[in-house]
Amino acid sequence: MHQKWQHWFWLVALAAGILFSTTLIKAHTVNAADEVTDHYLLVYFKSPSYTPNDQKVYFAVSDDGLHYQELNHGQPAIKSENVLRDPFIVRQADNQGFYILASSVGTKVFPTPYSMFVYHSSDLLNWTDQRVAVTDTDTTRIWAPEAVYDAAINGYKMYWTQPTDTKFIVQTANTNDFQTYSVPQTYVAGDTSRLDTTLIKNGDHYLRFTKNEATSQVYEERVADLTTSEGKAITSPLLNNLTGVEGPIAYQLYGQNKWILLLDHYNAGGYEPVMTTDIDHGNFQKLATDQYRLPADARHGSVLTITKSEYDRLINHYGID
Repeated sequence: MHQKWQHWFWLVALAAGILFSTTLIKAHTVNAADEVTDHYLLVYFKSPSYTPNDQKVYFAVSDDGLHYQELNHGQPAIKSENVLRDPFIVRQADNQGFYILASSVGTKVFPTPYSMFVYHSSDLLNWTDQRVAVTDTDTTRIWAPEAVYDAAINGYKMYWTQPTDTKFIVQTANTNDFQTYSVPQTYVAGDTSRLDTTLIKNGDHYLRFTKNEATSQVYEERVADLTTSEGKAITSPLLNNLTGVEGPIAYQLYGQNKWILLLDHYNAGGYEPVMTTDIDHGNFQKLATDQYRLPADARHGSVLTITKSEYDRLINHYGID
């Protein structure tokens, strides 16, 4: 009798344990990691004349990656007295939040431009900010900062545009928390200024887009991994004949062999998209104006793929016209 009672006790305990564990697993897995990221968040600043009131962080969302609607009725999504440009948003590798990195040109509170702003949120709605500096005597400014998670270092590779005495170059450093950094190294440089680098992964390699300031063009390269500085040039007929652009943003449309490259026409109204089904060879094509919708005067920013629930949360919180 005692042995039978023990037998049933352990069966009941095992069943309860399985049920409890299953409940925990379900509770843990109901998050963005288990949803498809088939919606899009565009983060940008706007100003055709670079007036201080427009140098803030704005949000727009899309359900197809081509037609965007401004959030918060065209007002800044993040309330801040800081002067902000070139916002770049990245999802945390552990899926527990988001960072926005932004250039700063100095404020009354922080008059020095030798740093950047890092915003953090766990839900895309509530943001905290901190001004940080990459502590290196040669790092005099951090413009257009971006970051990509690198599993090889279990951290983020950050890269940004920086002026030297004679030209602009792109620097890079590693970080785990966007507060402390490795010693910066030169990432992209040339005989003339290079700036506004962005990266996107395709299979086992990356595509890198950078602005050549001398020609006012954005060019494409293939790089083997995130530690490789040297890139293999990709000849793109459209990009080779397109001038007056900067601030490239590259992303793939969910479930499609289509890639979007947004280019900031800084003297002609802001972002316009080009598309390709062959990003490795740079065969981009322009889109007709009725094939896309972007916020007026949107300037250098970034696109994050988000889930439907994140998309709905943003609209419910900020409102949409």
